[in-house]
Amino acid sequence: MREPIEKRRTTTSQIRTAKTAFKPPAYRQRRGYDQALVTFTDARTKQRRDYWLGPFDSPESRAHYHRLIAEWEAGDHRLPARIEPRPRAGGQEASNGLTVNEIVAEYW
Repeated sequence: MREPIEKRRTTTSQIRTAKTAFKPPAYRQRRGYDQALVTFTDARTKQRRDYWLGPFDSPESRAHYHRLIAEWEAGDHRLPARIEPRPRAGGQEASNGLTVNEIVAEYW
C-alpha cells in the first residue's frame, strides 16, 4: 500500500513575494498637471527620485519612460542618470539668450 502524499501548503509570504518580485515603476500623471511622471527607487541606497517625462500620454513621454525603464533594468535597478532636455530643432536654444542679470539690468 502507498503512503499518502504530503500536501504542500503555500504561505502568505510566498504569495506576496511572488506577486511583488518585479514590478516596474508606474507611468503616471502628476496630480493637478498635464505632465507624466515616474519614480524610481535605487536598489542599493533605497533613495527615490522623480523623473518628469513630458506631456502626459504623449508618444514622446512614453518613449522617454521606456528608455528610463531599460536603463534602470540594465543598471541593476540603480537610479538612471538625469537626462538633460534636448535642444530645439534647428539648433535653437530653449531661451532667447538673455540672462537674469541682463533682464534685471534692463528693468532698472
